[in-house]
Amino acid sequence: MSLTEEEAKALYWQADAKVYDNNDYEGGLKDAMKCLRAFENLENKKWQSMCFSVIGEAHRRLGNYQDALKYHLKDLEIASQLGDKGGEGRAYCNIGNAHDDLGNYQDKPPIKNTTLSMAWNGGGRLLKDVEQDNYNRNAVHIASYRGHVNWIKNAINTSNQKDLFLATDTRGWNALHYAVQNSEENNEQVVQLLLDYVPTLGTQRDQNGLIPYHVVAAATTTSSLTIRKYLPKDNNLCFWLTQYIMFFFMVILSGWIIPPIMLIASAMSAPFSAVLSKSPMVSRKWILLSTIAFLVVVTFAVCTILFHGTIWAISGLVGCLSLYILFAMYRSMKDISMNLVKHPKYKLEKSIATLNTILSMLYHFFVLSASVTKIAIGELPQDSVFSLSSIIPDVMQWPLSIALLKFQVDFAFELNFFPVLFLMICWYIVASWIYYAVATIEKDSLTRRFPFVTEDFFEKIPFAGLITSVTTNTFFLTIYQKLIEMLICSSASVQSTAVANNSTVVFNSSTTMFNNSTAVTSTSTTVVATMAVHDNVICWGPTHQLYASIALGLLIFLVPTATVIGSQFMESKSDEETVYLFFKSKASSVRWTQSFQLWQIGIDMAIGTATVVFSESSVIRLIIVVLCNLLLALYIHLKSPCQYLWSINHWTKASYIFVVVLSVYTFLNGQGWLQEDISRYSWMFIWIGMLVVFGLMQCCRRKKVHPGRSDESEV
Repeated sequence: MSLTEEEAKALYWQADAKVYDNNDYEGGLKDAMKCLRAFENLENKKWQSMCFSVIGEAHRRLGNYQDALKYHLKDLEIASQLGDKGGEGRAYCNIGNAHDDLGNYQDKPPIKNTTLSMAWNGGGRLLKDVEQDNYNRNAVHIASYRGHVNWIKNAINTSNQKDLFLATDTRGWNALHYAVQNSEENNEQVVQLLLDYVPTLGTQRDQNGLIPYHVVAAATTTSSLTIRKYLPKDNNLCFWLTQYIMFFFMVILSGWIIPPIMLIASAMSAPFSAVLSKSPMVSRKWILLSTIAFLVVVTFAVCTILFHGTIWAISGLVGCLSLYILFAMYRSMKDISMNLVKHPKYKLEKSIATLNTILSMLYHFFVLSASVTKIAIGELPQDSVFSLSSIIPDVMQWPLSIALLKFQVDFAFELNFFPVLFLMICWYIVASWIYYAVATIEKDSLTRRFPFVTEDFFEKIPFAGLITSVTTNTFFLTIYQKLIEMLICSSASVQSTAVANNSTVVFNSSTTMFNNSTAVTSTSTTVVATMAVHDNVICWGPTHQLYASIALGLLIFLVPTATVIGSQFMESKSDEETVYLFFKSKASSVRWTQSFQLWQIGIDMAIGTATVVFSESSVIRLIIVVLCNLLLALYIHLKSPCQYLWSINHWTKASYIFVVVLSVYTFLNGQGWLQEDISRYSWMFIWIGMLVVFGLMQCCRRKKVHPGRSDESEV
């Protein structure tokens, strides 16, 4: 299995430490060879050069001087190709050492770029004849970056060339920019020396307007925190405001395209638990494949609009989304870290967050039950035994439906569509913000461009945790169904005085997504296909196309971001969490594995599509709903995704079995096989019987685990 770039870099530093610090030359050689092969696969020349250097040094210390010379020459070759003057200096020094060991004193290579090469290793002195590399870096830049305190002291004491210290490279960086960039070298003394000698270095801006403080602001190492104390801060509010505006516009303008493409590319190449963190470092090969896949999905979506919901375009779109979610579910099963709760709770503790989580689970069960009875588009009459009104009094219909974002067709279309649209806009901002925050932290170029982005940047978004939980978990099924419903048409009757014999009207079955034209001659009523959620909008007319375009765009963004970002940020990271921004509570005791959360999203997508597209009498719909619910119940039974809380797993599994019973009765009612009231209402008695059975199982479990202890409940 090939290493990722981050894993290869970590292995390199491990090999470097073994060779130079721990005297484990054979172990360091083995690790360096392994990371060299990884960087060759990644086509990263710079790190290949560094690996050759460590391999050569390991061979030299093992006494294999000819091998050492061979690898140092390879190091020099690559460094020369890249124009890496520091790498060339390192290679020349090592080549000279190898010739010394071999006794070939006459074969020592003539060192070119002497000032730069010696400054890299802390030797030589600052000359009046300024020597620069291809990026206009001089010896002061290199020595400052390397943290050579004595070299800087000698340069200050023996020369009066402040202009060389103020000199900038091609991107506008001075010596202090380089000194603070390499904070791992413990450059505090270098920073102090530079500021004492030329104080204006601290306020000199590069081409992006960044001063040295900005360069080190995003770092989190101990030395970087110390270095910040010496640097002058930027009090230019206009500059910071401009930076925030630029970041926000980057999030808004490119959020629909770049995050989904990069997340899909990372999902294809990295372990699924690391998709978000690895996404900024994905290789070009995976980005190209992901871009092609994204364009295919967008093409199917555009064809759906242009060809008025034709069946092949819809099938292609659904097929692409299904392939992705199945791939994600499979990858999550293979990822060990996604099948473990990082911060498990061993007892169901009382807290507002726990109560909120349990209420969310109950709401999900309510929506799932409502979905299988076709309440989503109001197919059943209000007095049906399977409708909401059979369980909840009419007086509670409006407030309960509004509170739960589960609206009936009888309500105004604006109440049906715009709350979901508002919630999706919030999720668009949050998800894009999260992705670009991670990318900024992981990519040095973005870190220097937006130094205010730190690891806690996610927490700075108001209600970010709440929006993530609501969109990708609690309301995911509701949102997904509402977006799908924007593509559905149903027939409606329109009164008219007369219709010519050769007139053509549009007809569309309520159980399909495509339309057929047919001629109807009538003098009183015309059957016209309209949107299922808006009787006044003609099916696939201009207004419907607008709504469908919005729904498809949101759907394409929702699926990849919810499966990756949503599953990463659902679990509480400590025993304290901010709830609704204004007050704190103990973290929720109910914590699911990321794999289960992803599986739940996949199952919700399948059930949501089936219950909206197919009628209640459809066998296909029954098979999909039953299999999906039984599959998730089996998953809970085998995996226990809410670790250490047996009762939560137990009742969640029961809820999916309850939905199976209700879906079967909905199918039988749709077939007209339940005519008697006692037969139609018998599902309630089965539910009561199942509640008794699962309740007895809970009691038996409690007595088995805690015999003779009635004051503590088993969870």
